[in-house]
Amino acid sequence: MAQVYVIGYVNADLKLSISAGRKPYIRFSIFESVWRGARKERQAYQVWAFGSEAERLAKMNVRKGSQLWVCGQLHLVDNLGQDGKATYKVLKVIFKDGGYVAGSRSRGSNPDAVPAAKPAEQIPRENGFSSERRLDGDREPLPE
Repeated sequence: MAQVYVIGYVNADLKLSISAGRKPYIRFSIFESVWRGARKERQAYQVWAFGSEAERLAKMNVRKGSQLWVCGQLHLVDNLGQDGKATYKVLKVIFKDGGYVAGSRSRGSNPDAVPAAKPAEQIPRENGFSSERRLDGDREPLPE
């Protein structure tokens, strides 16, 4: 199994369901845009979240078109086609962590929704700029 980190758009509103074993789960599709040569295409992933992760996603009030980041285990699985005979391959991600992409606006999101993860430690800012020194490689010599 491989770990994957995907940033993409949700295809439909998320809906919490209960399994036959009485465990909460959410299943949804997310797609990212990828370049194949000179052509831009969509790469789709089927995301599954179980238990507390599913409940956390449900509280986030994720809607169709929301931009999320998703981290989890990647599986390549066979899916049965609508005709009931043909199979096709699907990239399936078992959700471990995720949340809204910083700076993106979720469509129809609830401002009181619970965030998926705690924000990273903030860099102290002075007058809107980071107080840490940054090198500009075009103007300053690089350290030796």
